[in-house]
Amino acid sequence: MCGALATAATSIRPIASNIKIHYVEMWAPCEITAGARQTIALEWSPFGNLGASNLETTDTTISNARPAHLFTKPPRGTNAEFWQDDIVDNTLWLMTGPAGTITDVHCSFMLNDSSPTSAIACSGATVGRLYYQQLDGTSNNQLPISLQHATP
Repeated sequence: MCGALATAATSIRPIASNIKIHYVEMWAPCEITAGARQTIALEWSPFGNLGASNLETTDTTISNARPAHLFTKPPRGTNAEFWQDDIVDNTLWLMTGPAGTITDVHCSFMLNDSSPTSAIACSGATVGRLYYQQLDGTSNNQLPISLQHATP
């Protein structure tokens, strides 16, 4: 979901109709115990892949002074390289990392220029606030995470 506005305590409506991923950056926490390495990985979905290479990027901590870090762009020829419609439910990438991993997704949105036709069920929303859903997008995570942005 590209962000949604709460219209009722049990209903949110998408504000964007399309999204384009520019890149994803991740940092894992440094190892806490000597020898206990932390690994992070991001694998771009091969769905729609037209001969793309380097679909997976990984990094592992090498000491308690340098966290694992990765920076990756959608490979050429994958669906993630193109604008995605909010109706299509495509998995663009799979990512793994330990608890405490920071993920930064850089993207562009196209604002919805017409009234969205369907609301998304949720609970405990505050009318007028902007919400985003978790990155995993599984059906049991319908309760959005609020960024506490109030509308002007």
